[in-house]
Amino acid sequence: MAHHDRFRLRKQVQGRSSFLSWGTVVPDRDIKVFTEVSDQVRLLQRRGLRIDDEAVARSLLDGISYYRLSGYWYPFRDWNPDRTRSERFREGVRLEHVVSLSGFDRALRVRVFDALGRVELAVRAVLGHELGRLHPEAHLRRSLLDPQIDIVRYERWLDRYEVAIADSREDFVVHHRQRYGGRLPVWAAVELLDWGGLSYLYQFAPIARRDAVAQHFGPITSAQFASWLRALNVLRNWCAHHARMWNRAVAISAKLPQHGAVPDLDHLRGTEKRVFHLLGITQYLLRTVSPEGTQILPDLLARFPRVPYLSLRQMGCPDDWQKQRLWSPIPKGTIRG
Repeated sequence: MAHHDRFRLRKQVQGRSSFLSWGTVVPDRDIKVFTEVSDQVRLLQRRGLRIDDEAVARSLLDGISYYRLSGYWYPFRDWNPDRTRSERFREGVRLEHVVSLSGFDRALRVRVFDALGRVELAVRAVLGHELGRLHPEAHLRRSLLDPQIDIVRYERWLDRYEVAIADSREDFVVHHRQRYGGRLPVWAAVELLDWGGLSYLYQFAPIARRDAVAQHFGPITSAQFASWLRALNVLRNWCAHHARMWNRAVAISAKLPQHGAVPDLDHLRGTEKRVFHLLGITQYLLRTVSPEGTQILPDLLARFPRVPYLSLRQMGCPDDWQKQRLWSPIPKGTIRG
């Protein structure tokens, strides 16, 4: 394929199709036509979705949009003989079912964001403390970091870190800028890092410090903990950007310890490609860093909406999940080590 065919931009000119193609040639096709909200409601009714109040449906689509809600009614659509999804809805599906599923997903994002916030604060504290053992500015001294560090990634990380300091108006940053020329000790520097920045700093740390951080959260290896940080960053981004979460496929792997090494995680095997896998890892970390918050997730999962054709199985959740110790309340006065 010629270079100019692989990367080309065609401008729209009076009725001709327009598209941007990166790395492949996309066939000319007419883009979908614009549809008014009232017509969207009638289209859904023709396809078999039960709508009792068209005014309520129009208001709903005004506030959420047809395209976004389509991700929630998609699993309610019927199957064609070739196992592709039909445009028709399954028997008995109502708009209320779609709304319930969307509401559950919204609540799930809120709770996951809360849970991950608690985990993130703990990672900041432990990583800053362990690197501080090496030197107050260990994050800026490449000689103290992993000898196998990816120099290009480290330089990029350093650039973003320096921009964060320059742009920050936080009182503690202003103090260090006035008193120490903007030099922050690592235990303060971590407060400027987002989850991705923390994940990279963890990978830059020498192996002994990575092991110490990982073992703070349980009998897990540094490689496993690094994979957890990367995977949970994806989960956090879904929350932050209001993405559909409940039945998403997971593309990035979060490694589990060997079977039996951490019994509380064994029931997550086989769920690696579903969101329940990441919820389970989040729950495991919560039991260490925030025992009082361990019912944030199970309380919501137990209230999955009563809708036809769907259940927690679409999240990768096993039928006996509530019997697993990971999802049980921690008795008062005890903290899981």
